[in-house]
Amino acid sequence: MKRMMIQDVIDYIDSNIEHELTIEELSEVASYSRFYLHRVFDLLIGMSVMNYVRLRKMQHARAALSHGTRVIDVALMVGYQSERSFRRAFQQVFNLTPSHVKHDIYHTPEKIQFKYKKGMTMIHYLSETSLVSCEAFYAVGTKVISKEPENESIQKMTSFKHEHHIDPITEIGMDADVSTQDSDQGKRGYLYYLVVDKETYDSIQDPSLIKKEVQASRYLRLTIDEPFKDPFERIPMGWKKLVLELESKYHHRSDLSINCFEEKVQTMTGTIMNLYVAIQ
Repeated sequence: MKRMMIQDVIDYIDSNIEHELTIEELSEVASYSRFYLHRVFDLLIGMSVMNYVRLRKMQHARAALSHGTRVIDVALMVGYQSERSFRRAFQQVFNLTPSHVKHDIYHTPEKIQFKYKKGMTMIHYLSETSLVSCEAFYAVGTKVISKEPENESIQKMTSFKHEHHIDPITEIGMDADVSTQDSDQGKRGYLYYLVVDKETYDSIQDPSLIKKEVQASRYLRLTIDEPFKDPFERIPMGWKKLVLELESKYHHRSDLSINCFEEKVQTMTGTIMNLYVAIQ
């Protein structure tokens, strides 16, 4: 069975707890794109990768504080250059200040040992996965960080599409990672793109938009039937099934500028959502 790269990330975090870790660095460890790592880690572990980094740092810090180590020394030990930022992070995790837990008995919890469970129970609204080939494409879009980023990013690109009379080939979106500060405020990130022809792509010069040229590639695809009947169940379950299939059999292709995305499609019988992850 192919080794789960998520475990490599978990192991790396604990082995480098004294460093200021970034999602770019952790993406390289897993050979994932930052967007795919953000999606996979949240699905399989239950929190974003950067929130997990902070949690592990604070767990190690609390154990050191229980032995009477000075707060500033503990802050430096877990990669914080400022005692103030360390205190803020500690309180966000434990709802206690570092001073309140000094000399309390505390042992660092064991790190997660991720165990892959083959397959998922059949769910009626999820298709089986399939391999598809996509030609190179051109995408123009926006990134929004807010409490409702999907709606805001879709509205922005819909307005842009109508204002400039653009007839896109399709429209795609994906979750985007956010800072722990934004996450603490209940904010999420979302990227939304119009996929257009080369001539339209070249004609768009708006500096506020993101432009991506994506090479041809193979993708693993899964379809969700009526995804918006219960979007907070159906869409995550679809991604989880797709990710588990990919992790057990394939290797993620991380060198594409867009390598995982969701596509809403209106059919004669209703709405479906296709999920795609690029593979090597």
